[in-house]
Amino acid sequence: KFLDILDTRAGAKTALMVYAGTAHKVVPLTEDPEVLKPFAEGLSPEIMPESGDNAAAALSLAIEMISKEKVPGAILFITDNISGPNLVAFKKHSAENGPPIVFLSLGELQRVTGAEVIRATANKDDVAAIARFVADEYKNALAHDEQLQWDDRGWLLAWPALFITLLWFRRGWTMQWSFLVFVLLFNSMPKMAHATGIEDYLLTNDQQGQLAFQDKHYAEAAEKFEDPFWKGYALYSAGKYTEAAKTFALIPTAIGAFAQGTAHIKGREYREGISAFEKALRLDPTMEQAINNLVVSRAILEYLERIRDQSDTQEGSAGADDFVFDKSAEGGQEILLSNKDTMKLETAEQWMRGVNTETADFLRLRFALEASREDQ
Repeated sequence: KFLDILDTRAGAKTALMVYAGTAHKVVPLTEDPEVLKPFAEGLSPEIMPESGDNAAAALSLAIEMISKEKVPGAILFITDNISGPNLVAFKKHSAENGPPIVFLSLGELQRVTGAEVIRATANKDDVAAIARFVADEYKNALAHDEQLQWDDRGWLLAWPALFITLLWFRRGWTMQWSFLVFVLLFNSMPKMAHATGIEDYLLTNDQQGQLAFQDKHYAEAAEKFEDPFWKGYALYSAGKYTEAAKTFALIPTAIGAFAQGTAHIKGREYREGISAFEKALRLDPTMEQAINNLVVSRAILEYLERIRDQSDTQEGSAGADDFVFDKSAEGGQEILLSNKDTMKLETAEQWMRGVNTETADFLRLRFALEASREDQ
């Protein structure tokens, strides 16, 4: 159900939290659902430090996260029931007009004060109902946001329009105006002749790049884009990871460094990726996406170096037929892996798809540390 709900988000920010006896943030708000999916698949009751049903703590954590955003948000609980003591927190939340809450009930949950309860279905009707609820609440929040009210100044255009209209009533002016329009169009034709297409005349380079990107012509979009982030994203989508990393490096922010690190990892440039994630954390120590990717990247590098060390202890390299990793000049040599080894690690994507157990271990440790800090 969670993955189905992600498919309806269409680029909107989504976060993932879990709770039992304690509540924890798994992934902060992100527009990329692919970041959420591997962590969702690594969740299980066994990773939680305490058993229980502390929905009130989860509600508090969600409110804290939403309060830091400039746009309104909603809170979704996926659960089978809410214990009595927690209902007080939801009643108080409703009285204070907090962010809207919707429950996807997987069990006996029938009603919660101030919240919408949607029963789980065998098809996707429940997912569609949640999407409608969130969309309606979002529109309602924007309608009541005074900062977003339009300041209509269109009446200023009425005066020149009125003047032009009055000229039309004079005998002979219609032909004169037609001649003027013809002259203006004639003078603009040389400019259009120099354009490579009508889109060059009407659209900016970034707008043309956006159209190409939407049509999945990523290489063409990369040539069009001037915005470094979109140019890098198009190169990344086209599989040109090294070029994408160089483009992202031009963005002097934590997001730019994070994107640079991701491109390096996709291109198997693990050391460069780790350096980029470390730079992102220097610029924004709270960026949990960078923290998580740094952990995974270091694990990949450690795995490769362990294979290198094992290879160094063996005589010869008979049967080695695939170049995988060249250790930096700190000391080391080119590493050749045999068919047996390359079956274990053909691509970074395959390795990362197989880290569900490691993800669960990482979350179990992180949650335990967070719970211990709360107890102190």
